[in-house]
Amino acid sequence: MGATELSRRHRPGGSDVRPDRARHATVSAEHRRPVKVVVALAVFLLFSGSLIGFALALTAFGRWRGWGDYFAPESERPPRSQWPLLCRLHLYHRWQSYRSAAGRYQRCSGCGRTRDMPAIPPI
Repeated sequence: MGATELSRRHRPGGSDVRPDRARHATVSAEHRRPVKVVVALAVFLLFSGSLIGFALALTAFGRWRGWGDYFAPESERPPRSQWPLLCRLHLYHRWQSYRSAAGRYQRCSGCGRTRDMPAIPPI
């Protein structure tokens, strides 16, 4: 049954007073679909943007406080073009442990990246 048949059946006398009403109902439903997509996209962008902003704020705070590599001595790194592919993509590093006078650290044997090893191992 179409919308015009339903409207005729529910009106006294069965006459259709406003035939354009059913057409406007379908047009408004078609116009609502893009609005839902835009709202969903806006919510997604706000959520992901807030997560990225939070991560950047934590990174900036850590640099401001001077947190970084404490124990690893400065070393020369090869140019990025000579790094192994997995190191360039930050997927896998071949960590080797070392000791310095200040403490323990690890260095990747592929690209030369360093990271500190905590004095107290994580739980």
